Amino acid sequence: MNRKKMVNTRSSRENQDASERGPQPQKETTGNQEGNSRLSITAEIHKIIDEKMGSILNGVIKPCPYKTFLSCQPPEFSGSTDPTAILNWITEMEMTFDLCECREEQKVKFAVRMLKGNAFSWWNVTRMLLGDEAASHLTWGDFVEKYVGHLAPSDEDCVARFVAGLSFEYSINVENVKNLNEAICVAKRLEEIENEKEEREDVGEKRKWGGELGSLKKSKGEVKSC
Repeated sequence: MNRKKMVNTRSSRENQDASERGPQPQKETTGNQEGNSRLSITAEIHKIIDEKMGSILNGVIKPCPYKTFLSCQPPEFSGSTDPTAILNWITEMEMTFDLCECREEQKVKFAVRMLKGNAFSWWNVTRMLLGDEAASHLTWGDFVEKYVGHLAPSDEDCVARFVAGLSFEYSINVENVKNLNEAICVAKRLEEIENEKEEREDVGEKRKWGGELGSLKKSKGEVKSC
């Protein structure tokens, strides 16, 4: 009877302790633990990617201040026609762009501020021909192509300059030629034809004078015999 009473008393105490502790959480299974771990790793990866992309986008979008560009000591250019000088200036400007992280639409705007003398005059004419709107959207590659192009004119430009230096009778026969080498060949052939014509005329003149001199000598001989 006493033992039964002691068992009941112990059971009552255990129930009381359990009610005081409240409901206990269920232990996670191995599968649930692995799933939660994968979710945590995936979330961390996405967070890192977002941070990296944010840094890249901020670097691209952020413009380069002109003051920063000048602090990189960009080279000036006065319009030399020396190919080495032109190439050196272009290369140094591109190194400056990389150093100060210029955006593409800033490159021409910054570069033209380094032009002096003939180069600056060329840019003013080019900007007027293009118009302010088109000039403001000119890429660095287009700018370089235009500047080098005006120093190395096209075949049409070369032909036009060559024809302008010819005499009128030559120019009318060469003006429709589009290739400079062809224009030179045509002009040389015309010159050869002209020289051959002059030689024939000289031979004709000599024969004419020879005939007249013969007649004169004959006349003198006849007079003398008289």
